[in-house]
Amino acid sequence: MLPHDYVPALTPVTMTAIFNQRLRGVAWAGFRYTNAMIVALGASLTGDITVCTLPARTVILNSYLVVESAATNGGTLTMAVGRTAAAYVDYIGASDIKAVANTVYGDTAGERGANLTGYDMPSYTATTAVVAHCISTVVNLSTTTTAQGMVWIAYTVLPS
Repeated sequence: MLPHDYVPALTPVTMTAIFNQRLRGVAWAGFRYTNAMIVALGASLTGDITVCTLPARTVILNSYLVVESAATNGGTLTMAVGRTAAAYVDYIGASDIKAVANTVYGDTAGERGANLTGYDMPSYTATTAVVAHCISTVVNLSTTTTAQGMVWIAYTVLPS
């Protein structure tokens, strides 16, 4: 049974929160990225979108990246999700967001990031930003069209 005063812990930053609820002791949070967010990264081949902020004592249990609408641009376009600059591959390694709709990354060991071992706790005392790192080849991120998807994070917070 959950305490009646449970409040979801992850705070959306740039991405819009679409789900943030505890299910059977594990909380799930979903955040949507949009084409406008990628285009706003500008005339650059790389850029970062802050997904959410983890409170202190948060343990990341799992993460997924879901392509809802395949991105288009003149080169390759990947997104990684993590907390450690500069590559941000802690939770989801660099994954092709030009893939067909409903492609899920993070559902196999080869797609999981370096720190997604089921018990990553970035900090016991401080907040931590989770970032979606976009990399394009050939053309700037500002030329991207039709990109949309979700970042899902399963987590729990240790009691204080």
